[in-house]
Amino acid sequence: MDLSLCIIVKNEEASLLKTLSSVKDIVDEMVVLDTGSTDRTVEIAQALGARVYHFKWCDDFSAARNEALKYAQGKWVLVLDADEVLTPEIVPEIKQLLEHNSLRNSSASRYLVVNLVRQEVGASQSPYSLVSRLFRNHPEIRFSRPYHAMIDDSVQELLQREPHWQIISLSTVAIQHYGYQPEAIAALDKYTRARIAMEGFLASHPNDPYVCSTLRFYLNCITI
Repeated sequence: MDLSLCIIVKNEEASLLKTLSSVKDIVDEMVVLDTGSTDRTVEIAQALGARVYHFKWCDDFSAARNEALKYAQGKWVLVLDADEVLTPEIVPEIKQLLEHNSLRNSSASRYLVVNLVRQEVGASQSPYSLVSRLFRNHPEIRFSRPYHAMIDDSVQELLQREPHWQIISLSTVAIQHYGYQPEAIAALDKYTRARIAMEGFLASHPNDPYVCSTLRFYLNCITI
C-alpha cells in the first residue's frame, strides 16, 4: 500500500463527500477520525469506503491528527481537512512521485516530506501557502500545536539525526481550502473550537508569536 489519506472530522456532512471524492483516484485507503459527529458524517465516510475511527475531542487538533496517523497503513500519508479538496492537476504529479519513490536508486527514495501549494479560496490576502501535508509514514513524524497542527518540529528533529532525508515542494496548486469563505467564517462552532484550543496553548506558551497572531485573527472573525 502506497498512500493513506488521514482526515479528522466533526459534523462535516455538507463537505465530506466532495473532499473524499477528490482523492479516490490516488489513495489506497481513507482513514477518517470522527471527533463527535451528530449528523451523517460517519455514514457518508463509510459509504465511500473509508475506515472510520472515533476519538473524544480534547481541544487539541494535533492530538487528533496523531491519533489518525496510528491507523494509516500506507508508506505515505496525505492529510486533508473536510473543507479542502485535492486538485485534479496534482494527482498525476503525486502518482509519478510515488512510483519513483519505489525505485531503489531513485532520488525520490530519500524524500521525507513533499510540501504542497494550498489555495485559500475566497481569501482576499495571502491566497496561497505551502503546507507539509504529504509525507512518509515515519514513526517519528508527528503533529504538534493544538491548532494549525504542523509536523515541522518533528521533521526538523528527525533531519538532525537522519540527514539523508530530503524535503521537496511541488509548484502546482494541490489543495483548495474553502474555510475562509463567508459561509465558513459564519460557522462559529469551528471558530469556537479553534479559539479554545489556542487559548489553552497560549496559557502555557504566552510568548508564542504565531498563536498570538492567529488567535487575534479568529477573534476578529467571530466579531464580524
